Amino acid sequence: MKSWPVFLTVCIMVLCSILAPEARCETVRLPITIDLPLLRSLIVQQAYPDPGETARVIDRAGGCNQVVLSAPQVSVEQEQLRFQTTVRLKWGTPIGGGCFAPLAWEGAVALWQRPRINDRWQLSFETIDSALLDRNG
Repeated sequence: MKSWPVFLTVCIMVLCSILAPEARCETVRLPITIDLPLLRSLIVQQAYPDPGETARVIDRAGGCNQVVLSAPQVSVEQEQLRFQTTVRLKWGTPIGGGCFAPLAWEGAVALWQRPRINDRWQLSFETIDSALLDRNG
């Protein structure tokens, strides 16, 4: 009686191989719906840990050399995710506790991205295009 489950399994496998059409692999495109406020909240939580939704990417020489990101925004443009963040840059030569000839710039960086899901069902974003914007956009 112990051979009955094995016999049944073999019969099912044989029938499936006879009746099933040829197996083939195909890329399947499925629409992905992403809640933009939730996505923005996750980005802020993970990448903007400083007060006021900011992130100090570089902070050296007592503040003489800084790159600070803030005000992240997400939207959709032409079926792509648009991520934009304000960038404040201050760069100079640290001399004796001061900052000589600091250069200051404020603008934004915009990234157009396509969402991807890998084989472990992890969401990531592939950057398609980018732009560096001045204060006026």
